[in-house]
Amino acid sequence: MTNLSLRSAVQFLRADAYGEGEGLTTPRIPRFSMLGYSGGIIRQAWSREPIVIDLAGMTVPAVIPIVFGHDYSLESVLGQGTGTVGGQLVIEGAILAQCEAAMQVVQLGDRGYQWQASVGADVNEEYLVADGDTAQINGQTFTGPLRVVKRSTLRECSFVTLGADAATAVTITAKAGESPMSDETKAADAMPTGPVQSEEHTAMPSGPSDVASAAPKFDMVAIRAEVVADVTREVKATLLKDLRDVRGGPAIHASKPALDEDQVTIAAMQVVGGLGKQVEARYGDSPMVEAAHMRSRSIGLQEVLVNAARKGGYDGVHKVTAGNIGVILRAAFATHNISNILAATYNKYLLNGFEAVESVWDQISLVRPLNDLKAITGVRLDGGFVFDEVGGDGKLKSADAADATRTLQAKTYGRISSITRADVINDDLGALTAVPRRLGRGAALKFNSVFWTEFQVGATVNASYYQGATAGAGNALAIGSVETAYGAYRSLTDPDGNPLGVTPKILLVPVGLRITADKIQTGNTLLASSLGSTSGKVLEPQANVLAGKFNIVDSAYLTSSSTWWMCADPADLPTMEVGFLNGQRTPIVEQAEASFDTLGIEVRGYFDFGVSKAESRACYRMATA
Repeated sequence: MTNLSLRSAVQFLRADAYGEGEGLTTPRIPRFSMLGYSGGIIRQAWSREPIVIDLAGMTVPAVIPIVFGHDYSLESVLGQGTGTVGGQLVIEGAILAQCEAAMQVVQLGDRGYQWQASVGADVNEEYLVADGDTAQINGQTFTGPLRVVKRSTLRECSFVTLGADAATAVTITAKAGESPMSDETKAADAMPTGPVQSEEHTAMPSGPSDVASAAPKFDMVAIRAEVVADVTREVKATLLKDLRDVRGGPAIHASKPALDEDQVTIAAMQVVGGLGKQVEARYGDSPMVEAAHMRSRSIGLQEVLVNAARKGGYDGVHKVTAGNIGVILRAAFATHNISNILAATYNKYLLNGFEAVESVWDQISLVRPLNDLKAITGVRLDGGFVFDEVGGDGKLKSADAADATRTLQAKTYGRISSITRADVINDDLGALTAVPRRLGRGAALKFNSVFWTEFQVGATVNASYYQGATAGAGNALAIGSVETAYGAYRSLTDPDGNPLGVTPKILLVPVGLRITADKIQTGNTLLASSLGSTSGKVLEPQANVLAGKFNIVDSAYLTSSSTWWMCADPADLPTMEVGFLNGQRTPIVEQAEASFDTLGIEVRGYFDFGVSKAESRACYRMATA
């Protein structure tokens, strides 16, 4: 696993573990209580974004090694401790070693040197919070861009001379009269369970211990020189920290995190199915992109299933055959591993198939979430709401809503398909991509069919739901008819006879009229295509006042090439209304091991939505026949 080095400040209040003087001193057992990580933002060299470690996903060993400077040699071992994880990481323990590093840690701390800590952890899983999005982690709220270490494993904690998280502190104390070889020394890994003392509430020892016994002699001249050197380093570190703060925070150097195998598998299957651009867009220049492309060269459906089966207890051969397919499928679906991989893969391809079908419907629609499958009633634009002057009595008159209502109800649409026994034995990874893609396309086709059928039923030239001009040849799409429709729309009134006051923004046309619509409003000047009577001359401006005036929307579901519409922006007045169950605007795909009488994987997709006409005055119809 990759090491994540999180350095945090250590306040060494007083060690009081080794005495000082010309004579011999007695070493005792220094103990510490360390706030190793405050739960806030840190920086790492492998990430361009700030990082937060999610302590809820940190695995903390029962005994945490305490070393000096992330050096794992015997000469740098200091002791051990135990950790407590909440909104912060607290480590309590004892400095057990009698090596030179341990002596210097205690001696310099005794003289007031502020040690800092660096927590070493393996990054097992991480994800990116997009710019502007927020995340609740460690009881705090963070705003992206941000990289979150979702799962990690704590390996050790080091005493260092320079760190980054200034919000943390370490209190180190010692017990007097304890021999380094006593029974308590041997059992020093039993940590106190009381609350961690903060800096403000820690009693400062009055001076060095008066207990004397056989102990090593110390070179006090050398120790004083070391103190001076460390103080100099501390001043430099403070200046360096100020400089880093100006630049946006300290950069902590560590190697890149290990890649999650399941995520590599999912990304590789996206590459195989032609969604490599999405992988690159999601992961940028991270190692995941290269790993996904390399894995895609050899990955197969059998490999995905067998790897998942092994996590479910399967220990047989790696190849799927007619004889072991049932065992492998049962073992694979015995865990959530294969379900997570398939769900992530299916959703990508289902969305890809869903988005491949036109979705212009939302440009004329109001979209709302529905809490259940029951019908709901909405009120259409009607009269009775014009404000009246309030009299001297201060009373307001009641607005009487008319019975102009509309009903919206979500219905469930779906299909089931399968990845067959032959697909698995033939190692056809394409089945994992083709089936959900087809389900997604099927969902989009059904939605469009329901939507545009509802729009056109009762919206024909002889119907009266939407407003419109009397059918005639003069309504054919052209500059003149657009001017006519615009004037007619702007002249519409509400049920009380008041001006509607809405400006049309959209030309809704069948595919056959799209080019004509583009010509109408893209030319900057007007040219005469024919001349009429030469008995007189009419001067017209050359500028095309319709250029860029409307948003042109065309749909293949509008089947009549003789009819087109002028619509309001749905934010002003919606032509259609669409409801999605729980706000889910895309279909849902699920998978499971096939039923007992079928060997394979069943895949089902379903979609809950409802549509209805909205405001009759939101759309003005122009038809030639």
